[in-house]
Amino acid sequence: MATMTRRRMMESGLAALVSSMSAGAGAGLAQGMNPARLRERSGTPPTPRVLRQPGKPGFEIGHIPMPAGFIDNAALKLNLPPAPEIVQLLNRISYGFLQEELDAAEAMGYAAWVEYQLNYEDIDASELEDILNEFLPTLTMSNAELFELEDFGQAYIELKAATLFRQIFSPRQLFERMVEFWGDHFNIYHQDDVTQILKTSDDRDVIRPNALGSFRDMLFASASSAAMVYYLDNFSNTVFGPQENYGRELMELHTLGVDGPYTEEDVIEVARAFTGWTLTDETDDLFTFYAPFHDFEEKVVLGQVIPAGGGIEDGEFVLDLLADHESTANYLAKKLCIRFVADDPPQSIIDKIAQEYLDTGGDIREMMRTLLLSGEFRNNDALKFKRPTDYLMSVIRTLNPNLTDAYFRLIFDFLITLGHLPFQWPTPDGYPDDAVYWTSTNALLNRWNFAIGAADGGLDYFIQVRIFELMDGARRPIEIVDTLAERILHRDLAADDRAVLLEYASDGGSPNQWLPLAEAVRKARGVVALLLSSRYFQNR
Repeated sequence: MATMTRRRMMESGLAALVSSMSAGAGAGLAQGMNPARLRERSGTPPTPRVLRQPGKPGFEIGHIPMPAGFIDNAALKLNLPPAPEIVQLLNRISYGFLQEELDAAEAMGYAAWVEYQLNYEDIDASELEDILNEFLPTLTMSNAELFELEDFGQAYIELKAATLFRQIFSPRQLFERMVEFWGDHFNIYHQDDVTQILKTSDDRDVIRPNALGSFRDMLFASASSAAMVYYLDNFSNTVFGPQENYGRELMELHTLGVDGPYTEEDVIEVARAFTGWTLTDETDDLFTFYAPFHDFEEKVVLGQVIPAGGGIEDGEFVLDLLADHESTANYLAKKLCIRFVADDPPQSIIDKIAQEYLDTGGDIREMMRTLLLSGEFRNNDALKFKRPTDYLMSVIRTLNPNLTDAYFRLIFDFLITLGHLPFQWPTPDGYPDDAVYWTSTNALLNRWNFAIGAADGGLDYFIQVRIFELMDGARRPIEIVDTLAERILHRDLAADDRAVLLEYASDGGSPNQWLPLAEAVRKARGVVALLLSSRYFQNR
Protein backbone atom coordinates (compact mmCIF):
# COMPACT_ATOMS: atom_id res chain seq x y z
CA MET A 1 0.00 0.00 0.00
CA ALA A 2 1.46 3.35 -0.99
CA THR A 3 2.04 5.73 1.88
CA MET A 4 0.20 9.04 1.57
CA THR A 5 1.59 12.24 3.03
CA ARG A 6 -0.43 13.94 5.73
CA ARG A 7 -0.90 16.97 3.47
CA ARG A 8 -2.24 14.73 0.72
CA MET A 9 -4.66 13.07 3.15
CA MET A 10 -5.90 16.44 4.38
CA GLU A 11 -6.38 17.80 0.88
CA SER A 12 -8.02 14.67 -0.53
CA GLY A 13 -10.47 14.41 2.35
CA LEU A 14 -11.45 18.06 2.08
CA ALA A 15 -11.71 17.89 -1.71
CA ALA A 16 -14.08 14.93 -1.44
CA LEU A 17 -16.13 16.82 1.14
CA VAL A 18 -16.36 19.92 -1.06
CA SER A 19 -17.36 17.75 -4.02
CA SER A 20 -20.18 16.15 -2.04
CA MET A 21 -21.43 19.57 -0.93
CA SER A 22 -21.37 20.93 -4.47
CA ALA A 23 -23.58 17.99 -5.39
CA GLY A 24 -26.11 19.18 -2.82
CA ALA A 25 -25.13 16.87 0.01
CA GLY A 26 -24.44 19.69 2.46
CA ALA A 27 -28.03 20.66 3.08
CA GLY A 28 -29.16 17.06 3.02
CA LEU A 29 -26.54 15.99 5.54
CA ALA A 30 -27.38 18.88 7.82
CA GLN A 31 -31.07 18.05 7.62
CA GLY A 32 -30.37 14.40 8.32
CA MET A 33 -28.57 15.16 11.57
CA ASN A 34 -31.55 16.47 13.50
CA PRO A 35 -31.47 14.64 16.86
CA ALA A 36 -34.47 12.70 18.04
CA ARG A 37 -34.05 14.13 21.54
CA LEU A 38 -36.07 17.10 22.67
CA ARG A 39 -34.19 20.03 24.14
CA GLU A 40 -33.91 18.44 27.53
CA ARG A 41 -31.27 16.03 28.80
CA SER A 42 -32.71 12.56 29.07
CA GLY A 43 -29.80 11.13 31.08
CA THR A 44 -29.17 8.34 28.56
CA PRO A 45 -27.42 8.52 25.20
CA PRO A 46 -29.23 7.96 21.92
CA THR A 47 -29.26 4.24 21.16
CA PRO A 48 -26.78 3.59 18.35
CA ARG A 49 -27.43 0.99 15.73
CA VAL A 50 -26.00 -2.39 16.69
CA LEU A 51 -23.65 -3.69 14.03
CA ARG A 52 -23.06 -7.22 15.25
CA GLN A 53 -24.25 -8.78 18.49
CA PRO A 54 -21.79 -10.62 20.72
CA GLY A 55 -22.30 -13.89 22.49
CA LYS A 56 -20.80 -15.15 25.77
CA PRO A 57 -18.30 -16.32 26.88
CA GLY A 58 -15.97 -15.00 24.25
CA PHE A 59 -17.47 -13.91 20.97
CA GLU A 60 -16.60 -13.04 17.44
CA ILE A 61 -17.07 -9.68 15.78
CA GLY A 62 -16.19 -9.59 12.14
CA HIS A 63 -13.52 -12.23 11.65
CA ILE A 64 -11.77 -11.83 14.99
CA PRO A 65 -12.61 -13.99 18.04
CA MET A 66 -12.66 -11.83 21.16
CA PRO A 67 -11.31 -13.50 24.33
CA ALA A 68 -13.81 -13.39 27.17
CA GLY A 69 -12.97 -10.85 29.85
CA PHE A 70 -10.34 -8.89 27.96
CA ILE A 71 -12.56 -6.05 26.73
CA ASP A 72 -15.69 -6.40 28.90
CA ASN A 73 -16.60 -3.29 30.90
CA ALA A 74 -13.61 -1.42 29.57
CA ALA A 75 -14.55 1.76 31.41
CA LEU A 76 -14.81 0.04 34.78
CA LYS A 77 -11.65 -2.06 34.96
CA LEU A 78 -8.99 0.39 36.01
CA ASN A 79 -6.09 -0.37 38.38
CA LEU A 80 -3.81 -0.72 35.38
CA PRO A 81 -0.04 -0.95 35.59
CA PRO A 82 1.19 2.65 35.64
CA ALA A 83 1.99 4.22 32.30
CA PRO A 84 5.16 6.26 31.87
CA GLU A 85 4.45 9.80 33.02
CA ILE A 86 5.03 11.34 29.59
CA VAL A 87 2.68 8.80 27.98
CA GLN A 88 -0.03 9.66 30.49
CA LEU A 89 0.45 13.36 29.74
CA LEU A 90 0.15 12.85 25.99
CA ASN A 91 -2.91 10.65 26.40
CA ARG A 92 -4.68 13.35 28.37
CA ILE A 93 -3.78 16.51 26.51
CA SER A 94 -3.92 15.18 22.94
CA TYR A 95 -6.27 13.20 20.72
CA GLY A 96 -3.83 10.32 20.55
CA PHE A 97 -0.23 10.73 19.49
CA LEU A 98 2.26 9.58 16.91
CA GLN A 99 5.56 7.92 17.76
CA GLU A 100 7.36 11.04 16.59
CA GLU A 101 5.39 13.13 19.08
CA LEU A 102 6.25 10.74 21.90
CA ASP A 103 9.91 10.86 20.91
CA ALA A 104 9.84 14.67 20.90
CA ALA A 105 8.07 14.84 24.26
CA GLU A 106 10.52 12.39 25.84
CA ALA A 107 13.47 14.37 24.52
CA MET A 108 11.99 17.63 25.77
CA GLY A 109 10.84 16.35 29.17
CA TYR A 110 7.49 16.53 30.97
CA ALA A 111 7.49 20.15 32.13
CA ALA A 112 8.97 21.45 28.89
CA TRP A 113 6.33 19.63 26.82
CA VAL A 114 3.61 21.17 28.99
CA GLU A 115 5.07 24.62 28.29
CA TYR A 116 5.39 23.83 24.59
CA GLN A 117 1.72 22.91 24.32
CA LEU A 118 0.53 25.76 26.56
CA ASN A 119 2.33 28.26 24.33
CA TYR A 120 0.44 27.04 21.29
CA GLU A 121 0.94 30.33 19.41
CA ASP A 122 4.57 29.30 18.91
CA ILE A 123 3.60 25.95 17.34
CA ASP A 124 3.36 26.22 13.56
CA ALA A 125 -0.06 25.08 12.36
CA SER A 126 -0.04 27.25 9.24
CA GLU A 127 -0.07 24.36 6.77
CA LEU A 128 -3.28 22.95 8.22
CA GLU A 129 -4.96 26.34 8.57
CA ASP A 130 -4.03 27.33 5.00
CA ILE A 131 -5.54 24.11 3.67
CA LEU A 132 -8.71 24.57 5.71
CA ASN A 133 -9.14 28.14 4.52
CA GLU A 134 -8.56 27.08 0.92
CA PHE A 135 -11.17 24.33 0.92
CA LEU A 136 -13.63 25.67 3.52
CA PRO A 137 -14.29 29.33 2.64
CA THR A 138 -17.09 29.88 5.15
CA LEU A 139 -14.60 29.66 8.04
CA THR A 140 -13.48 33.24 7.43
CA MET A 141 -16.83 34.80 6.51
CA SER A 142 -18.52 37.40 8.67
CA ASN A 143 -22.02 36.71 9.95
CA ALA A 144 -23.38 39.13 7.37
CA GLU A 145 -21.59 37.22 4.59
CA LEU A 146 -22.79 33.88 5.93
CA PHE A 147 -26.37 35.09 5.74
CA GLU A 148 -25.90 35.56 2.00
CA LEU A 149 -25.20 31.84 1.46
CA GLU A 150 -27.77 29.99 -0.60
CA ASP A 151 -27.17 26.86 1.46
CA PHE A 152 -26.72 27.28 5.22
CA GLY A 153 -25.71 23.61 5.27
CA GLN A 154 -22.38 24.60 3.71
CA ALA A 155 -21.31 26.59 6.78
CA TYR A 156 -22.72 23.90 9.06
CA ILE A 157 -20.71 21.10 7.46
CA GLU A 158 -17.56 23.17 6.98
CA LEU A 159 -17.31 24.13 10.66
CA LYS A 160 -17.77 20.53 11.74
CA ALA A 161 -15.18 19.44 9.19
CA ALA A 162 -12.67 22.05 10.36
CA THR A 163 -13.18 21.03 13.98
CA LEU A 164 -12.54 17.35 13.27
CA PHE A 165 -9.62 17.99 10.92
CA ARG A 166 -7.93 20.14 13.55
CA GLN A 167 -8.35 17.42 16.15
CA ILE A 168 -6.70 14.90 13.83
CA PHE A 169 -3.98 16.95 12.18
CA SER A 170 -3.15 19.96 14.33
CA PRO A 171 0.16 19.93 16.23
CA ARG A 172 -1.57 22.21 18.77
CA GLN A 173 -3.21 19.30 20.52
CA LEU A 174 -3.76 20.80 23.98
CA PHE A 175 -5.19 23.92 22.38
CA GLU A 176 -7.71 21.88 20.38
CA ARG A 177 -8.70 20.02 23.55
CA MET A 178 -9.32 23.36 25.24
CA VAL A 179 -11.38 24.53 22.27
CA GLU A 180 -13.55 21.44 22.67
CA PHE A 181 -13.83 22.02 26.43
CA TRP A 182 -15.00 25.61 26.08
CA GLY A 183 -17.26 24.69 23.18
CA ASP A 184 -19.04 22.36 25.58
CA HIS A 185 -19.02 24.96 28.35
CA PHE A 186 -20.56 27.68 26.17
CA ASN A 187 -22.59 25.14 24.24
CA ILE A 188 -24.63 26.27 21.24
CA TYR A 189 -26.74 23.71 19.41
CA HIS A 190 -25.72 23.82 15.76
CA GLN A 191 -29.17 23.22 14.33
CA ASP A 192 -31.18 25.83 16.17
CA ASP A 193 -32.22 27.58 12.96
CA VAL A 194 -29.63 30.27 12.09
CA THR A 195 -27.05 28.89 14.50
CA GLN A 196 -26.13 26.70 11.51
CA ILE A 197 -24.25 29.75 10.25
CA LEU A 198 -23.77 31.86 13.39
CA LYS A 199 -21.84 29.15 15.24
CA THR A 200 -18.98 29.63 12.75
CA SER A 201 -18.11 33.09 14.05
CA ASP A 202 -18.73 32.02 17.66
CA ASP A 203 -16.11 29.29 17.30
CA ARG A 204 -13.69 31.56 15.43
CA ASP A 205 -14.10 34.80 17.40
CA VAL A 206 -15.19 33.69 20.88
CA ILE A 207 -13.88 30.22 21.69
CA ARG A 208 -10.63 29.83 19.77
CA PRO A 209 -8.99 33.19 20.60
CA ASN A 210 -9.69 32.73 24.32
CA ALA A 211 -9.38 28.97 24.85
CA LEU A 212 -6.06 29.42 26.69
CA GLY A 213 -6.51 33.10 27.41
CA SER A 214 -8.73 35.08 29.78
CA PHE A 215 -12.02 33.62 30.96
CA ARG A 216 -13.33 37.14 31.48
CA ASP A 217 -12.60 38.01 27.85
CA MET A 218 -14.32 34.85 26.66
CA LEU A 219 -17.34 35.52 28.87
CA PHE A 220 -17.71 39.03 27.45
CA ALA A 221 -17.23 37.78 23.89
CA SER A 222 -19.83 35.05 24.39
CA ALA A 223 -22.39 37.50 25.77
CA SER A 224 -22.25 39.52 22.54
CA SER A 225 -21.91 36.52 20.22
CA ALA A 226 -24.77 36.54 17.71
CA ALA A 227 -24.99 32.76 18.00
CA MET A 228 -25.38 32.87 21.78
CA VAL A 229 -27.76 35.84 21.68
CA TYR A 230 -29.94 33.88 19.28
CA TYR A 231 -29.62 30.43 20.87
CA LEU A 232 -30.53 31.61 24.38
CA ASP A 233 -33.20 33.98 23.08
CA ASN A 234 -31.69 37.21 24.35
CA PHE A 235 -32.51 38.88 21.04
CA SER A 236 -36.11 38.97 22.30
CA ASN A 237 -35.20 40.17 25.81
CA THR A 238 -36.70 43.66 26.12
CA VAL A 239 -38.05 45.99 28.77
CA PHE A 240 -41.49 45.28 27.32
CA GLY A 241 -41.12 41.51 27.67
CA PRO A 242 -38.10 40.18 29.56
CA GLN A 243 -36.66 36.84 28.43
CA GLU A 244 -34.75 35.02 31.20
CA ASN A 245 -33.03 32.22 29.28
CA TYR A 246 -29.64 33.86 28.88
CA GLY A 247 -29.60 35.32 32.39
CA ARG A 248 -30.34 31.91 33.89
CA GLU A 249 -27.80 29.96 31.83
CA LEU A 250 -25.19 32.69 32.31
CA MET A 251 -25.20 32.00 36.04
CA GLU A 252 -26.13 28.31 36.11
CA LEU A 253 -23.89 27.03 33.31
CA HIS A 254 -21.37 29.71 32.35
CA THR A 255 -20.23 31.05 35.74
CA LEU A 256 -21.60 30.27 39.21
CA GLY A 257 -22.83 26.72 38.58
CA VAL A 258 -26.16 25.04 39.22
CA ASP A 259 -25.56 25.20 42.99
CA GLY A 260 -24.33 28.78 42.88
CA PRO A 261 -25.42 31.48 45.36
CA TYR A 262 -28.16 33.07 43.28
CA THR A 263 -31.94 33.22 43.53
CA GLU A 264 -34.80 33.42 41.07
CA GLU A 265 -34.87 37.14 41.75
CA ASP A 266 -31.23 37.33 40.64
CA VAL A 267 -32.18 35.59 37.39
CA ILE A 268 -34.85 38.21 36.76
CA GLU A 269 -32.48 41.06 37.58
CA VAL A 270 -29.74 39.70 35.32
CA ALA A 271 -32.27 39.36 32.50
CA ARG A 272 -33.19 43.02 33.01
CA ALA A 273 -29.51 43.99 32.84
CA PHE A 274 -29.23 42.34 29.42
CA THR A 275 -32.34 43.85 27.87
CA GLY A 276 -31.44 45.45 24.55
CA TRP A 277 -28.54 43.07 23.82
CA THR A 278 -29.95 41.96 20.51
CA LEU A 279 -29.33 41.37 16.80
CA THR A 280 -29.32 43.65 13.79
CA ASP A 281 -28.56 43.38 10.09
CA GLU A 282 -26.65 46.67 10.19
CA THR A 283 -23.33 45.26 11.49
CA ASP A 284 -21.07 42.51 10.16
CA ASP A 285 -21.26 40.51 13.38
CA LEU A 286 -25.04 41.16 13.69
CA PHE A 287 -24.84 42.09 17.40
CA THR A 288 -26.03 45.44 18.70
CA PHE A 289 -27.16 47.15 21.87
CA TYR A 290 -30.54 48.72 21.16
CA ALA A 291 -31.28 51.31 23.83
CA PRO A 292 -35.07 51.52 23.26
CA PHE A 293 -35.31 47.86 24.35
CA HIS A 294 -33.28 48.37 27.55
CA ASP A 295 -34.61 48.59 31.09
CA PHE A 296 -32.93 51.67 32.58
CA GLU A 297 -34.29 51.25 36.12
CA GLU A 298 -32.17 50.23 39.13
CA LYS A 299 -31.26 46.55 39.44
CA VAL A 300 -29.80 44.44 42.25
CA VAL A 301 -27.74 41.34 41.38
CA LEU A 302 -26.20 39.15 44.10
CA GLY A 303 -26.69 42.01 46.51
CA GLN A 304 -24.87 44.51 44.28
CA VAL A 305 -26.80 47.60 43.20
CA ILE A 306 -26.69 48.62 39.55
CA PRO A 307 -27.75 52.28 39.53
CA ALA A 308 -30.56 53.47 37.29
CA GLY A 309 -29.66 55.14 34.03
CA GLY A 310 -27.10 52.65 32.78
CA GLY A 311 -27.20 51.12 29.32
CA ILE A 312 -25.00 48.37 27.95
CA GLU A 313 -22.88 48.94 31.06
CA ASP A 314 -25.52 47.13 33.13
CA GLY A 315 -24.77 43.83 31.40
CA GLU A 316 -21.03 44.48 31.51
CA PHE A 317 -21.26 45.09 35.26
CA VAL A 318 -22.96 41.71 35.67
CA LEU A 319 -20.30 39.96 33.58
CA ASP A 320 -17.52 41.49 35.70
CA LEU A 321 -19.37 40.59 38.90
CA LEU A 322 -19.75 36.96 37.82
CA ALA A 323 -16.20 36.67 36.46
CA ASP A 324 -14.80 37.83 39.81
CA HIS A 325 -16.98 35.55 41.93
CA GLU A 326 -15.42 32.78 44.02
CA SER A 327 -18.19 30.38 42.98
CA THR A 328 -17.18 30.87 39.34
CA ALA A 329 -13.60 29.96 40.23
CA ASN A 330 -14.73 26.78 42.01
CA TYR A 331 -17.17 25.79 39.27
CA LEU A 332 -14.69 26.20 36.43
CA ALA A 333 -11.91 24.51 38.40
CA LYS A 334 -14.05 21.45 39.01
CA LYS A 335 -15.11 21.23 35.36
CA LEU A 336 -11.49 21.40 34.19
CA CYS A 337 -10.46 18.71 36.67
CA ILE A 338 -13.34 16.48 35.60
CA ARG A 339 -12.26 16.85 31.98
CA PHE A 340 -8.54 16.30 32.50
CA VAL A 341 -8.21 14.20 35.66
CA ALA A 342 -11.20 12.05 36.63
CA ASP A 343 -14.99 12.01 36.84
CA ASP A 344 -14.58 12.49 40.60
CA PRO A 345 -11.35 14.48 40.96
CA PRO A 346 -9.61 15.05 44.30
CA GLN A 347 -10.84 18.19 46.06
CA SER A 348 -7.22 19.23 46.60
CA ILE A 349 -6.61 19.82 42.89
CA ILE A 350 -9.95 21.60 42.47
CA ASP A 351 -8.95 23.97 45.25
CA LYS A 352 -5.56 24.65 43.63
CA ILE A 353 -7.08 25.50 40.27
CA ALA A 354 -9.78 27.66 41.83
CA GLN A 355 -7.15 29.62 43.74
CA GLU A 356 -5.12 30.06 40.55
CA TYR A 357 -8.23 31.49 38.90
CA LEU A 358 -8.69 34.00 41.71
CA ASP A 359 -4.99 34.90 41.86
CA THR A 360 -4.71 35.54 38.11
CA GLY A 361 -8.13 36.99 37.33
CA GLY A 362 -9.16 33.92 35.36
CA ASP A 363 -6.01 33.24 33.33
CA ILE A 364 -6.81 29.87 31.74
CA ARG A 365 -3.22 29.18 30.71
CA GLU A 366 -2.05 29.58 34.30
CA MET A 367 -4.87 27.37 35.56
CA MET A 368 -3.90 24.64 33.10
CA ARG A 369 -0.21 24.96 33.95
CA THR A 370 -1.04 24.40 37.62
CA LEU A 371 -3.29 21.47 36.75
CA LEU A 372 -0.87 19.69 34.40
CA LEU A 373 2.10 20.05 36.74
CA SER A 374 0.19 19.03 39.87
CA GLY A 375 0.81 15.79 41.70
CA GLU A 376 -2.89 14.96 41.51
CA PHE A 377 -2.76 15.05 37.70
CA ARG A 378 0.53 13.20 37.43
CA ASN A 379 -0.37 10.50 39.96
CA ASN A 380 -3.86 9.58 38.72
CA ASP A 381 -3.57 7.12 35.87
CA ALA A 382 -6.20 6.35 33.21
CA LEU A 383 -9.21 7.49 35.22
CA LYS A 384 -11.11 9.11 32.34
CA PHE A 385 -13.13 7.10 29.83
CA LYS A 386 -12.70 8.52 26.35
CA ARG A 387 -15.76 10.12 24.85
CA PRO A 388 -16.53 8.97 21.27
CA THR A 389 -14.68 11.80 19.50
CA ASP A 390 -11.67 11.30 21.74
CA TYR A 391 -11.71 7.57 21.05
CA LEU A 392 -12.07 7.88 17.27
CA MET A 393 -9.39 10.51 16.92
CA SER A 394 -6.98 8.58 19.12
CA VAL A 395 -7.45 5.47 16.95
CA ILE A 396 -6.65 7.45 13.83
CA ARG A 397 -3.74 9.38 15.30
CA THR A 398 -2.23 6.33 17.01
CA LEU A 399 -2.45 3.97 14.04
CA ASN A 400 -1.50 6.71 11.54
CA PRO A 401 -3.23 4.83 8.69
CA ASN A 402 -3.57 5.83 5.07
CA LEU A 403 -6.80 7.83 4.85
CA THR A 404 -8.69 7.50 1.59
CA ASP A 405 -10.74 10.24 -0.02
CA ALA A 406 -13.83 8.83 1.72
CA TYR A 407 -12.53 8.81 5.30
CA PHE A 408 -14.40 11.91 6.36
CA ARG A 409 -17.71 10.22 5.66
CA LEU A 410 -16.69 7.42 8.04
CA ILE A 411 -15.81 9.91 10.78
CA PHE A 412 -19.17 11.64 10.43
CA ASP A 413 -21.09 8.35 10.43
CA PHE A 414 -19.29 7.01 13.50
CA LEU A 415 -19.86 10.18 15.51
CA ILE A 416 -23.50 10.37 14.44
CA THR A 417 -23.96 6.75 15.52
CA LEU A 418 -22.30 7.36 18.88
CA GLY A 419 -24.06 10.70 19.38
CA HIS A 420 -20.99 12.92 19.59
CA LEU A 421 -20.77 15.02 16.45
CA PRO A 422 -19.41 18.50 17.23
CA PHE A 423 -21.98 21.06 18.38
CA GLN A 424 -24.92 18.64 18.23
CA TRP A 425 -25.91 18.57 21.91
CA PRO A 426 -29.31 20.30 21.89
CA THR A 427 -29.35 21.77 25.41
CA PRO A 428 -27.10 24.53 26.80
CA ASP A 429 -25.26 22.24 29.25
CA GLY A 430 -23.05 20.67 26.56
CA TYR A 431 -22.11 17.03 26.04
CA PRO A 432 -21.85 14.95 29.25
CA ASP A 433 -18.37 14.43 30.64
CA ASP A 434 -18.76 11.24 32.66
CA ALA A 435 -18.22 7.59 31.84
CA VAL A 436 -21.72 6.49 32.83
CA TYR A 437 -23.32 8.37 29.96
CA TRP A 438 -21.05 6.90 27.28
CA THR A 439 -20.81 3.23 28.35
CA SER A 440 -24.05 1.59 27.29
CA THR A 441 -23.65 -1.90 25.82
CA ASN A 442 -24.48 -0.73 22.32
CA ALA A 443 -22.10 2.22 22.54
CA LEU A 444 -19.22 -0.07 23.55
CA LEU A 445 -20.15 -2.58 20.87
CA ASN A 446 -19.93 0.09 18.19
CA ARG A 447 -16.45 1.02 19.40
CA TRP A 448 -15.35 -2.61 19.23
CA ASN A 449 -16.78 -2.94 15.75
CA PHE A 450 -14.91 0.15 14.64
CA ALA A 451 -11.65 -1.14 16.10
CA ILE A 452 -12.07 -4.47 14.37
CA GLY A 453 -13.10 -2.94 11.06
CA ALA A 454 -10.03 -0.74 11.12
CA ALA A 455 -7.72 -3.61 12.10
CA ASP A 456 -9.00 -6.41 9.87
CA GLY A 457 -9.42 -4.38 6.69
CA GLY A 458 -13.19 -4.12 6.87
CA LEU A 459 -12.91 -0.34 6.71
CA ASP A 460 -10.19 -0.22 4.05
CA TYR A 461 -12.45 1.87 1.83
CA PHE A 462 -11.96 4.63 4.40
CA ILE A 463 -8.85 3.94 6.46
CA GLN A 464 -6.04 1.53 5.65
CA VAL A 465 -3.93 0.36 8.56
CA ARG A 466 -0.25 -0.09 7.75
CA ILE A 467 -0.09 -3.46 9.45
CA PHE A 468 3.43 -4.35 8.32
CA GLU A 469 4.79 -1.09 9.74
CA LEU A 470 3.04 -1.79 13.03
CA MET A 471 4.37 -5.36 13.16
CA ASP A 472 7.94 -4.24 12.45
CA GLY A 473 8.91 -7.74 11.32
CA ALA A 474 7.33 -9.62 14.24
CA ARG A 475 6.52 -13.24 13.36
CA ARG A 476 6.29 -14.99 16.74
CA PRO A 477 3.19 -14.54 18.96
CA ILE A 478 5.26 -13.07 21.79
CA GLU A 479 6.86 -10.58 19.41
CA ILE A 480 3.51 -9.66 17.88
CA VAL A 481 1.89 -8.98 21.25
CA ASP A 482 4.79 -7.07 22.77
CA THR A 483 5.56 -5.05 19.64
CA LEU A 484 1.96 -3.99 19.08
CA ALA A 485 1.32 -3.25 22.75
CA GLU A 486 4.34 -0.96 22.77
CA ARG A 487 3.41 0.76 19.50
CA ILE A 488 -0.27 1.29 20.36
CA LEU A 489 -0.29 1.63 24.15
CA HIS A 490 3.31 2.61 24.96
CA ARG A 491 2.89 0.96 28.36
CA ASP A 492 3.15 -2.40 30.09
CA LEU A 493 0.25 -4.83 30.15
CA ALA A 494 -0.87 -6.52 33.34
CA ALA A 495 0.44 -10.10 33.43
CA ASP A 496 -3.03 -11.65 33.07
CA ASP A 497 -3.92 -9.39 30.14
CA ARG A 498 -0.65 -10.19 28.37
CA ALA A 499 -1.33 -13.89 28.94
CA VAL A 500 -4.76 -13.58 27.31
CA LEU A 501 -3.26 -11.93 24.24
CA LEU A 502 -0.46 -14.50 24.01
CA GLU A 503 -3.02 -17.31 24.23
CA TYR A 504 -4.97 -15.70 21.40
CA ALA A 505 -1.93 -15.02 19.21
CA SER A 506 -0.50 -18.51 19.65
CA ASP A 507 -3.80 -20.44 19.52
CA GLY A 508 -2.74 -22.17 22.72
CA GLY A 509 0.64 -23.19 21.32
CA SER A 510 4.07 -21.87 22.09
CA PRO A 511 4.31 -18.06 22.16
CA ASN A 512 7.75 -18.47 20.59
CA GLN A 513 6.61 -20.43 17.52
CA TRP A 514 7.43 -18.97 14.12
CA LEU A 515 4.23 -18.13 12.24
CA PRO A 516 3.79 -18.13 8.47
CA LEU A 517 3.49 -14.56 7.21
CA ALA A 518 -0.23 -14.74 6.44
CA GLU A 519 -0.99 -16.18 9.88
CA ALA A 520 1.25 -13.63 11.60
CA VAL A 521 -0.58 -10.81 9.82
CA ARG A 522 -3.98 -12.27 10.71
CA LYS A 523 -3.01 -12.55 14.36
CA ALA A 524 -1.47 -9.10 14.35
CA ARG A 525 -4.71 -7.60 13.05
CA GLY A 526 -6.57 -9.36 15.84
CA VAL A 527 -4.19 -8.08 18.50
CA VAL A 528 -4.55 -4.53 17.15
CA ALA A 529 -8.33 -4.81 17.43
CA LEU A 530 -8.11 -6.19 20.96
CA LEU A 531 -5.75 -3.47 22.12
CA LEU A 532 -7.93 -0.72 20.66
CA SER A 533 -10.96 -2.26 22.38
CA SER A 534 -9.25 -2.71 25.74
CA ARG A 535 -9.49 -0.63 28.89
CA TYR A 536 -5.90 0.45 28.27
CA PHE A 537 -6.92 2.33 25.14
CA GLN A 538 -10.50 3.26 26.08
CA ASN A 539 -9.31 5.19 29.13
CA ARG A 540 -6.84 8.03 29.41
